[in-house]
Amino acid sequence: MNRNRSRWLTYAMWIAIAIYIGIAIYVFWHFGFTKLPPPPI
Repeated sequence: MNRNRSRWLTYAMWIAIAIYIGIAIYVFWHFGFTKLPPPPI
């Protein structure tokens, strides 16, 4: 019915996936490759 709504839902889904992958890589980088404590957020 409303194509714009489904389009924005698709964009939101891809953004959520990108953020999730980014956080996973960030955590893996800090805890997997170095012994440094995670930077404060």
